[in-house]
Amino acid sequence: TLIKLEGENSIGSVYADRGVGIRAIASSGEEQALIFQSGSGASLDVSALQCTNAGDMTISGGRVNMNGEVYGICSQDNLIIQNGAQVFAKGGEYGAAIMLDNFNPGADRCDLTVKGGSTLEFDGELSIAGDIWIYGDSKLKIDGWDSLYPKGAINIEDGSELENNGRIMITKPDMTPEQIKAMKFTGTGVVKVVIEGDEKEGPPEWRTFTNDGTPLNTVSESLDVEDSGQEDKTVADDGYAWDSESKTLTLGNVLVEGNIILPGGSTVRTDAGAAVLGIIQSSEGSALDITFTGSALLRIDGGISGGINGDTINVQSGAQVN
Repeated sequence: TLIKLEGENSIGSVYADRGVGIRAIASSGEEQALIFQSGSGASLDVSALQCTNAGDMTISGGRVNMNGEVYGICSQDNLIIQNGAQVFAKGGEYGAAIMLDNFNPGADRCDLTVKGGSTLEFDGELSIAGDIWIYGDSKLKIDGWDSLYPKGAINIEDGSELENNGRIMITKPDMTPEQIKAMKFTGTGVVKVVIEGDEKEGPPEWRTFTNDGTPLNTVSESLDVEDSGQEDKTVADDGYAWDSESKTLTLGNVLVEGNIILPGGSTVRTDAGAAVLGIIQSSEGSALDITFTGSALLRIDGGISGGINGDTINVQSGAQVN
């Protein structure tokens, strides 16, 4: 199925939260190839419960937005983005922004290719049963702690880039820090590698690294520095240390997956790249009086939560807070 695009186009209605936006299915029920071919300046916006249902998909040129309530782009074969295409896909809580999987163990794997000066961004999860190829001055961008789940290899060539500001979830337990560094990921996100032999009930456990392969300590819940035992923590072993006398929280290579809770008058010193998925907030009943210092980047995705008269935030010279 060939769809030629000229000018601005959209698929959506009052029923945009139901059904499939674009479906390429033969009378036999088999998924068919779907090609979007754009003229100069052409665009397509699709809003639906699931934006596409097809076999091989090719998006050639133009700007394409797939805004799915559950699934954005859903293909049971390969996805190719080429000729300078600018593609954005969004999925919902119970689906994925992009799902490339034929769910048939005996079939060919589904690969993602971004080439020819193209860009792919997504909001949600990107799950790929095959390999990723990024080449020809192209980019795959992960933002806002969204997650990329690649089951195959990641190949980045010819001045191209995988900008990871979220999570790359590697399910090969033998992936080494040296191999992660060799990928030359950019951005401020993390790479998680599943732990081999993790056969316990519940979700798997992961080792966490920066984009350049530096191991990160992970705090899986909120960090309240006034909880019992916090003064026993060390930067070397735990990624952070709390000195109650000076009210100083020192952060090393650490990812805090919840909030950081501090008493008023605290200092946050960042000595190595650190990230907080939640917010930085004051202890109950105290003003948010915090000083940020140190020379390394501190990424705070949830923001800084104040709200009491007397809140003061001081960022000293050289500190980097994003």
